[in-house]
This record gives sequence, structure tokens and C-alpha cells, in this order.
Amino acid sequence: MHDLLDIEGPDFVRFAYVTLLCRKLDPSGRKSAEDFLRRGGRKIDLVASIATSDEARRLSADLSGLNRMLQRRALGRLPLLGWLLRPLLGLEPMDAAARRERAIAFALAQSHEAMSVQLLRVESLIAAVSDPMDGPGPADRFKGTSVRSRQIMHAMLARLS
Repeated sequence: MHDLLDIEGPDFVRFAYVTLLCRKLDPSGRKSAEDFLRRGGRKIDLVASIATSDEARRLSADLSGLNRMLQRRALGRLPLLGWLLRPLLGLEPMDAAARRERAIAFALAQSHEAMSVQLLRVESLIAAVSDPMDGPGPADRFKGTSVRSRQIMHAMLARLS
């Protein structure tokens, strides 16, 4: 369970749903969870919210370490004492600066994921265009892409040659 908290960005949200609810992430759950993290929410608080939901209770999954994690979270939320215990329990701080830092980290992870997806698309387009033996003929390779996309692909191919 502790490994779940090591995952960053949108992947964390997907894995949290699969781990805690044994299902794929639905659009409304995704939006809600990502909005929470985008505002700097702590991942442990999101896990607690999902784990204590009616759906999770109905599943009554026995997840190793979940109860212990939730107990640590509860101790870290105690007035005054929680402030002292949070570092000892390995919990993230709850102050405004820490929230901003978490929000920035989530935004960076989201951007990284989006850029990775775009890179895969570009690589597949380059592969389709650069190998004349595969796929459709030269006239059809860019069918369905915008003129600007075709210009960019031709420029990229020229640089690679």
C-alpha cells in the first residue's frame, strides 16, 4: 500500500482506483481526484477518501497496510500533537507552502504524461513516413492530418535525413 503513494501524477489516481476499488477510473472520479491533487491535496487524504467510500466498504477488500496508513493519517491530523507527529510518521506537511509544492508537482507530472503521449504520436508518424515499405503509399501517409502537421512532419524528416 505504501508503494501506491510513491506513484506521481495521473498514474497515481488510476492506480489508486484499481487498487482500492478494483475497477478502472470513471470520468467523474478522475476529474474529482485530479482537481483535488491539482489544488495541492495530499495523496494520503485522497486514498483515505476513496478507501472509506461506500463503494470501497461494500468491497471490503483486505489491503495490506491500508489500516495502518489510515491510522498514521489520523494521528497526523490531531490538533497540535499532529504537527509534531507528522514528520515522525513520514506524512506530508499540511501548510500552504507544501500545498503549493504538491500542486506544482502534480501539474509537472500531468505535463510529463501529456508530452510522453505526444512524443509517442510523433514517433509513430515518423516511423510511418520514414519507412516506404510499410503502410500506405506516399500520397496517403498524411491523409487526415492538417497541412501544418504535414509541414512539420516533412521538416522533421528533412532534419533526420
